[in-house]
Amino acid sequence: MSPSPSAMPSSAVGDHGRFLTTPGASHLGRAPGDITLRLAFAGATYRFVGLNELERDGVLERFDKLVVDPAPAADDVVTTLAHAGSALFHPIPTTDWEYRLAISHDVSHVTLSGIGFWAEIVRAPLGAELAVDEADAHFQGAFENLFRVLVAYQLLMREGAFVMHSAGIADGDDGFLFFGRSGAGKTTLSGLSKDRGLRVLSDELNALRPRDDGTIELLPMPFAGDFGQDNISLEPCTLRGLYALEQGDAPASRPCSRPQAISRITASCPFTNVDPSLDEPLFTQVGALVQRMPVRILTFALDGSFWDVVRRDTGM
Repeated sequence: MSPSPSAMPSSAVGDHGRFLTTPGASHLGRAPGDITLRLAFAGATYRFVGLNELERDGVLERFDKLVVDPAPAADDVVTTLAHAGSALFHPIPTTDWEYRLAISHDVSHVTLSGIGFWAEIVRAPLGAELAVDEADAHFQGAFENLFRVLVAYQLLMREGAFVMHSAGIADGDDGFLFFGRSGAGKTTLSGLSKDRGLRVLSDELNALRPRDDGTIELLPMPFAGDFGQDNISLEPCTLRGLYALEQGDAPASRPCSRPQAISRITASCPFTNVDPSLDEPLFTQVGALVQRMPVRILTFALDGSFWDVVRRDTGM
């Protein structure tokens, strides 16, 4: 089974030669169209320039709730789109393999490549150039993968927030974040929580952002994992519980030491945690978070009873 280009790949500093036949050079070609889309999320606007009608429709299929007036603003995060010849990109392997984006870092920019695309992200002012296969075969996956990275950089560099691989759940205005490595149970936990009438923010990516009043905002991201895009809410809430997931036979929680909490959280921050230029701001923000909100380690059974443990921990 070959990987889906629209699936969420893991991030890694990798070899662009896995995806590109001629890595190491700029791959921008002609703009495919003259359509501009602006997407607003978490206080920022992302302007995408040069789409054709097919590409616009693909973006709207996933992110129509984020679309705002196309008139440009000075602080937009701007991405310029171009088409590149199909010969630039290797075909998708026909055997099983893990889809890992190739990412390399420089002082001024970050280079990103994956199935059917190449992108260069400029650090300041934050923006990007995106080259996709002129056949448009993998455009939606390419667009979403770049958008994820841009949002992660925007939140950390401009707002002191960070994105985590996680399941975000809301009980009214109270938010709970559960994180862990792939297979730890984030999607299962999301389904069990939905069955109990709770609101799933996202089972894939969520962000934590400090507020001026000392609380922490749990901010769902406009990206879905296995749980499905239609189930996602974009309404933020106040973080009340922060849990690292471990597999176990029964629901239980235990304290997590501060050094271990910082290590676990940082390991769960995609894209930014592999960029040497972001080591200091990422560790600073994670350290400040752990100071405000202790992390606990949670094991859970497949019956939703872990919520009794969470409510006991948080005094609800």
